[in-house]
Amino acid sequence: MAVGRRAGWVLLFGLGACLTPEARLQWRIRQLKPGFQPTGLSAPAARSGCRVTSYNDQVCCEQVQEDLKGPETLDGLRAMLHDEDAGKHRRVKVVGALHSGNRIVCTDGIAITTENLTDVMRLERRDGVQTVVVDAGVQVGDLGQWLYEQGWSLGFTVLGFRGVTVGGAVGTATHGSSLRHPSIFPSRLEGLWVLGPDGTDALQPGQPPVEHKRSSTPDEIFRALAGNLGVLGAVARVRLRVERRFDLQVEATYDDEKVLLRDGPRPLIANCDYGQIVWFPRAGSIMTMCGQKTTQPSRGSAQSVLLDPRATPLEIQLFKELMEDTIENGAPSCTIETERYWRYKSHPPLETVCNCCTQETSKAVGPGYRMMSSDLTGLRAEVPEIDFELAIPMAKAKDALTWVNQFADDQRLCLPLIGLFLRFSPKDGSSLLGHGSAHDDPDGVMFVEFVVFVREKHKPDPNDASYYGRYWQLARELVDRFDGRLHWGKNAQDLFEYQKDHSPAFKLRLDAFRKVADQLDPSGRFANDFSKRVGLTTH
Repeated sequence: MAVGRRAGWVLLFGLGACLTPEARLQWRIRQLKPGFQPTGLSAPAARSGCRVTSYNDQVCCEQVQEDLKGPETLDGLRAMLHDEDAGKHRRVKVVGALHSGNRIVCTDGIAITTENLTDVMRLERRDGVQTVVVDAGVQVGDLGQWLYEQGWSLGFTVLGFRGVTVGGAVGTATHGSSLRHPSIFPSRLEGLWVLGPDGTDALQPGQPPVEHKRSSTPDEIFRALAGNLGVLGAVARVRLRVERRFDLQVEATYDDEKVLLRDGPRPLIANCDYGQIVWFPRAGSIMTMCGQKTTQPSRGSAQSVLLDPRATPLEIQLFKELMEDTIENGAPSCTIETERYWRYKSHPPLETVCNCCTQETSKAVGPGYRMMSSDLTGLRAEVPEIDFELAIPMAKAKDALTWVNQFADDQRLCLPLIGLFLRFSPKDGSSLLGHGSAHDDPDGVMFVEFVVFVREKHKPDPNDASYYGRYWQLARELVDRFDGRLHWGKNAQDLFEYQKDHSPAFKLRLDAFRKVADQLDPSGRFANDFSKRVGLTTH
């Protein structure tokens, strides 16, 4: 590197906190492309022939036979499943908000969304426990707000993204982030109404659907339904255990990655009721978000915006230009990770509204459900991505992070979108096949998530050794080396096939789940090509 450029980098690092994100991006690009001038964002190409498309627009279900249908009541869903004209013998896929990024959302028959199934949401006390009965199409963010207004909450099982439906959160056994409190969503499941292939009750064919309680349903069947992946029937309504509402004081702090790699993640979040870490391994930096229950005055407007960063069209274009150039050059330094870390410092992931003005802050007190969850950025079309996530036993967390750090350096991985997202859960047995419940480690699990930028003219391909293949390799290595278990709503289909063939202990769980699927859906009406190939169903 020339002396002048080295001096320029030193100057930039010294002024980094003072420069705007646009200015920093402009400077970086012009070091690589002297004379670069922005040309304006091009609109993403529309996908044709897709009646069902995943949330990230990377999965197109071409074989769906009719436009997506959306019943508004349980009876409407029953009629749709039973109706001969709707194709009683065709396969069916029931989806929520389509926040799964693989072909689990597809079918070669008809597709039904529960997004309009929002008729029921009521509090009921049963067996001395306060619960909420809610239709599957209600979004978890809306449920959290309604519960808070009634004085209740879902505790620390609150998902990071508010737009997932309740049925989808149960179906993929998704999670919040805490080592001190239960954080797996189905751990709150007390009962559910599930329809079988003909629209009658899945567990009692020919009968109208009734609630199946955790206390009276065979354990293996109930735990399979608590993470049903849409292949055991159509979950129309659930009963969830609730607890008293609370406010959280959340603070984002910034540090060198050495504090994470030296002792592992536990010391950073041990005293946090809610805790997660954003790690940029090529930048050598971390951001820790720690939330604690508090009686301090709460600002109802306070919330997390972690997944909804504000950006100008010019910033987006500059980011894409720099990312493409970084990939073309083999990512020797991945300075764009440093830029993302600086942006988190200069634009913290929390905000409040005061006197009609939005203020960014690194410390705030607000309603628990809003401080642990965020809306999802509307920039997905401009900056497309694919998502990977695995659960790793906490006993292996430190070793796994040390290995990942070396792998990222050796393979020149660049992770500027969210770095590596580290979230946590205590030991949980609520689900038979959920990735957070598939370990017996008494210390719980660490969720490792990484989001990969999709290039403008290069579709994701696991065989692309120059770019995409290295991220697939990272996921496979985490399965092999650290007993990683894949999140069913993320990751590509071939990774689940790999997990099936390389994890004998997990294959036993697959076999148990498949027996339940054969019992509840013997004709395989709710099955699809994905479920058969990864071992969830026989058909």
